[in-house]
Amino acid sequence: MQITTDALVIKVSDVGENDRLITLLTKDYGVLKAFASQAKKIKSKYYAGTALFSYSRFILEYVKGTYRVRDASLTNSFFKVGCDVTEISLQQYFCELSSVLAPIDGNAETYLRLLLNSMYCLNNNKMNESLLKAIFELRILTLSGYSPDLIACDGCGEFDKDIFYFNLFDGVVLCDDCVTDKNATVILDKTLFSAMRHIIYCDFEKLFSFSIPDDKANRLSKITEKFLLTQTEQRFSTLDFYNSIL
Repeated sequence: MQITTDALVIKVSDVGENDRLITLLTKDYGVLKAFASQAKKIKSKYYAGTALFSYSRFILEYVKGTYRVRDASLTNSFFKVGCDVTEISLQQYFCELSSVLAPIDGNAETYLRLLLNSMYCLNNNKMNESLLKAIFELRILTLSGYSPDLIACDGCGEFDKDIFYFNLFDGVVLCDDCVTDKNATVILDKTLFSAMRHIIYCDFEKLFSFSIPDDKANRLSKITEKFLLTQTEQRFSTLDFYNSIL
């Protein structure tokens, strides 16, 4: 069986001296792994198309339970020459999140679109890095069924308050009159609350079209990170590394 699909290379493992095992986030088939023979050789026709952060059109053949690369035509590379280690590590974190939260089988076009647009914004310095991280974390959680409910207070239905308390475990907000355990919450002021609602509920075309002050972006990034770790109940090595070098 042979398939053709657009995909981003989100992980590369060396196999022997010349081969690669690549993990792909594909448009049509979710996350899958493929073996690329001789791909590490510079003269290989697969060299550029199978490199990390490469977006390519792949022809894959399924042989004895393994996908094998038969062609990889590079469309765009998000490995920017001269970028700093924090940018690379954040890209790796986005890729690791995608490998965990995107479907293994089936259409993953929305996940791929989110990842490609986030990589583009990061490569081209389109927005505050902390804000971009928060957008990616909260939107991919929303796509994956972990979306919090930020319509209104979960207790009384109030939707216009200066302060809300965001419950990281239940994924709901509570007003000051309804919150009972503030230790399980983080405080959202109007700026943070509005930003989170925008990320969750807006059309994709408007997802990256807003900004907030840098200090608010840093705070938002910490909140979305805590929510992600609470909901997924796992650690991400790329996130640990990213935080270690900030």
